[in-house]
This record gives sequence, structure tokens and C-alpha cells, in this order.
Amino acid sequence: MDPHQKALIAAAGRLGVSVRDLSEAWGEDLVAYEHSGRRELVYRGRGYASMSCIAERVCLNKAATVDLLAEMGIPTPKSRVFREPEAERQKLERFMKDGSLFVVKPLHGQDGVGVGMDLRSFDDVLAHWRLHRELDSRFLVEEQVPGEDLRIQAVGGRIAAACRREPASVVGDGNSTVLELAEARDRFVQGQNPKNRLELDEVSHELLREQELDLDAVPATGRKVRLKKIVNVGQGGHVIDVTDELHPLYREWVSLIARQVGIRIFSLDVISEDPGADPRRASRVLELNGKAQWLHHTFSEGRTHDIPALVLRDLLSLT
Repeated sequence: MDPHQKALIAAAGRLGVSVRDLSEAWGEDLVAYEHSGRRELVYRGRGYASMSCIAERVCLNKAATVDLLAEMGIPTPKSRVFREPEAERQKLERFMKDGSLFVVKPLHGQDGVGVGMDLRSFDDVLAHWRLHRELDSRFLVEEQVPGEDLRIQAVGGRIAAACRREPASVVGDGNSTVLELAEARDRFVQGQNPKNRLELDEVSHELLREQELDLDAVPATGRKVRLKKIVNVGQGGHVIDVTDELHPLYREWVSLIARQVGIRIFSLDVISEDPGADPRRASRVLELNGKAQWLHHTFSEGRTHDIPALVLRDLLSLT
């Protein structure tokens, strides 16, 4: 059973909500939550009956999300969809002609799978696409915006929590090797969510070489060692709560998106120079996620949030 579903079941017990596990009968991770004659089905802890088919498709299609956000006046990175890069070489080269850094990702991708960063040229895009082409029939290339990763979680069409996310790293203690520090971090993130893992891959080894380190090196006390480029909590990333720092315009954006898309529980992935600054100049919205992982808000640094209780209260109209 998905950890999000387990968290919802635990919250149901606190709220006096009846729970009926339908997983065995349906052969799927499906649970019915009931209260005062109202019943809601939740699939894998993050699939809600209130989300329409159209809303789900918009959230899954990154290009559709960008178009919709642009119509609302919400800033996004410039981007372009492609299928076969070699056949579209001239168009892609024109798009990338200013020499900026770019990101490439599957159009319908999730959880950071198949995302390539720091790409400078058409040849970089082509090489990345060849490695990951089996993930999707279409890919998105977009400008790589400077700033930090900001995740905003909405429940009931309102902001419930926000956090700044950082790629996986460890901090030296003057005694432990990089491998020992990474193994300790892996155990820690699994304790927060059993599905999360910090696995050292080729990207990790490349980053270590850039930092003139290897797995047997002993970093000095306080030295931060980068282990991942992509921000992904499921791969050992760090979560720092910034809910109270958000600029008020984000609340207007979340309310507008909820009305326009017809969705109540979702997240926004944002790149921001400063969560408290006017996002029209300091931020770009990357994605809208209707089945976002929200468990990290329950163990974020600085402040935590009871998101499962908020979700059940919204689904069942609890006061």
C-alpha cells in the first residue's frame, strides 16, 4: 500500500472517519473513506474521484500546463515540444541559439525520471533523448531558470503548505567517508518514506569527481557534498518548509488555477529566486501536478503539516 494511503488511514482514525480497504477485492490500492453518509474513494493515496479526466490530462501534459498557465498570466519558462530531434534540428537550434542552459524531460514524465539539466547545445539534447527516448513519444526542452525549487501544495483550492527542495547531499563530520554518510542518509529518508531511496548512480559519481572526491574520501566537518543534480525527495532530496514566507500572489494563483482547471488538490512546481518576492519577476511555474506526493510536508524541516487530515476534511466536507 502506498505510504500516502497509509497516512490517510491513520488520519481517518484521528478524525473518526470510517475506512474500508477495497484493495483485495479490487486488486488495486483502493480505499473508501466514509463520514456522515458521504463516501470517497482514494486510489494509491493520491488519486481522488473529484479530479476530472480533463484536469488529469492537463496535469500530465507539461505543454498543455504551460499553455494554460500562460493564458492565466502566470509566468513559465519558454519551451518547445519535439518528437524526433534529428528531424527538427533547425527548429531546436533556433530555439536554443541564445546559449542559455536548458532542461529536457518527457512530456508526460513524473518524479524526475528522464530529466536532463545543464544542456547547452542541440547535440546535448540529442544525446539525452537517445538515452531516454523509450520513456515517451514526445519530449519538452525548456530554458533552465535560475533559482531554487519550490513546491506549493494546495488542498481545497487553497495553499496548505510550501517547501523549498534541494537535491540530495550530505555534510561531512570529519570521520565518516562519503559512502558512509550516503548510507546514513539513505536509511534516514527510508524512515521518512519507505519508498524513498538515495542510490548513488553515475550522476552521483560525476558530481563527486567535480568536487575532487570519491566514495572513500572523508569530507571535512561541515563540508557539503552534492550527490544529485535533480531535486527529488524520492531520491534523498532535502525539504525545508517556507509556507509562512510565501508572497501573497501565490495564493491568488492557486485559487485561479483551482477554478480554471476544476481541481482542488494539486501542487505547483516553481523555480524561485525568493519565495517571499513578487513571483511575477522572481519565479517561473514549471508544472501542475494533480497526483503530487505530499508526504514530505509531514516531515519537512522547520515546520510540518497534517496534509492527510486536510485532504480527508476536504474530500468529506468535514468541519
